[in-house]
Amino acid sequence: MRIKFFFFILVLFLLGLGGMLVYLLSGKPLLYLYVLEGLIGFILIYLIVFYNKIVKPMNTIGSGMELLREQDFSSRLSRVGQYEADRIVNIFNRMMEQLKNERLREQNHFLDLLIQASPMGVIILTMDDEVSQLNPMAVKMLGVRMEEAMTKRLDQMDSPLAAELSSIPKDETAV
Repeated sequence: MRIKFFFFILVLFLLGLGGMLVYLLSGKPLLYLYVLEGLIGFILIYLIVFYNKIVKPMNTIGSGMELLREQDFSSRLSRVGQYEADRIVNIFNRMMEQLKNERLREQNHFLDLLIQASPMGVIILTMDDEVSQLNPMAVKMLGVRMEEAMTKRLDQMDSPLAAELSSIPKDETAV
């Protein structure tokens, strides 16, 4: 059963107990009745504080578990202001960050494997037009060694295909 359900059962028991005490004290002096009503008011205030400190943080953590179930690793939980719940929220947020980073690493690793296995030549350049990665087919097509091609510009390589590729402007295609 959910904690919210147990909380409402507790409220009903306490209100029932208060009602029974009011009934039993109905023939007693008025002072006892006022003390009892003050006690019931205090218990109700305590239950409101209890609800805000226990049930609301549990709802926040429950929504975080829903995010995990849906595999939404980009969302984060906010702190709720209670020490124990905030510790769980911090652990949850750290775990989500690690899962997100792991997923990105897996995607990058898969992309690297795909590039290496591709039957097409793939050349990846830096922003300075220097070669940062070549797959085996690109090395074969260019006719250069991998070590010679790395960190060089295409126009600095001793390959007719590299010279032709370097003459193509950015954002254009050529056959």
